[in-house]
Amino acid sequence: TDCNKAELTGFNLDNELIVDKITQHYVKWRPKVVIEDIVGYRLKVSKQVISTCKFIGELNYRIKSELSLDIEYVTRGKVKKWIFEAFPSLCKERIDTRIAYMDDYGEKNNRKRYRSKDGELRKASFHWVDDRIAIAAMKRLWNIPTPKPGKRNVYGFSSHSWQALAVGSFAVRSEIQLPPLEI
Repeated sequence: TDCNKAELTGFNLDNELIVDKITQHYVKWRPKVVIEDIVGYRLKVSKQVISTCKFIGELNYRIKSELSLDIEYVTRGKVKKWIFEAFPSLCKERIDTRIAYMDDYGEKNNRKRYRSKDGELRKASFHWVDDRIAIAAMKRLWNIPTPKPGKRNVYGFSSHSWQALAVGSFAVRSEIQLPPLEI
């Protein structure tokens, strides 16, 4: 694909409408479908996680059988690592603040501390990138203004759509092999 001529499109839809929306774009371009993959973790598997796995499976089947398109799966860990590396000052500042807060909280409440064996606060790493940092990075990357309190942002992003934007941004940046950011 010639990325300079490609159209970048994002949309937030009900699950059952996704394949139809991809079909609309498939007429003019060969879309790149990127899905945030679920990986194993140690927590209890909730009904929501099972439902998400079923949805991803159905979407995978329909995209491959009805549209014959390839799908790229991206884990949240890869996206978090990309955000940490692409926006180091934004991430480091927020993560260092959070680590210091959690260490103080642990000290006051006789709980887990966040210090190394040398007694220094732990170093920031991509493991600490959370939804708030991902949102701040996407706002910075795409120049999305923060709305006034009680108002929606200009693009209507909320909860999971921010993570979807991060997954798509990761895929676009790796596709055209752009150098790391520091915006």
